[in-house]
Amino acid sequence: MTTAATFATTLGLAAITLSACATEPSSPPQADPQLRSVLGGRQMLEVETTSAVEMGLAQDATDMQPVRPAVLGGHAQVRATADGFLIIEALELDLADVSIDKTWPTEHTVQLTGISFRLGTQLAIDAEWTDNHAVGEGSSDLLMDWAVRTDDGDVLPLATQRARGVVLTADVAMGEDGTIRCRVDARVDGQLWQLAGIEVHDLTLAVNAIALER
Repeated sequence: MTTAATFATTLGLAAITLSACATEPSSPPQADPQLRSVLGGRQMLEVETTSAVEMGLAQDATDMQPVRPAVLGGHAQVRATADGFLIIEALELDLADVSIDKTWPTEHTVQLTGISFRLGTQLAIDAEWTDNHAVGEGSSDLLMDWAVRTDDGDVLPLATQRARGVVLTADVAMGEDGTIRCRVDARVDGQLWQLAGIEVHDLTLAVNAIALER
């Protein structure tokens, strides 16, 4: 084979190789789930009044009717990490006043006011992700701030109460319109706190939050 023929053959093979490479489909890059990408920028959410709180009460080891104070509002702050953790940086909800009727040693009413629950530490969740949904559970301390209103109308702040290592489940979803909603549930069994002979026990939280406009 002449030198010219060899050169032509080499060019032909190179052209075929380049053509094959050009037409061979390439694998698209793996994209992050859409919700996780949005939460990478941190989201502020507003606690909705559809949230619910229930606390069991007892006096002298006798159960009383549980109380379900209305949720007045609150806020949450949520973000996602590059390695797939869902982080609830803050969660706080404010409750309406609670009146507790005592029968011993005398009949009178204890009025709790300024009640709020908040996370004592960030909640880190190794979440399961889909494009528009994340779910999982983690543990955090849960703090309760409260005060007593006296018969004279004075408000006396009480010491902040802490429940340690509370397991919370979180469910975050993004709708077709881009609205982000978050649901956080928790339950703490057993005695939590005691005040003036009244025992508070078996706390249940069901928090609904919606993202502020982006």
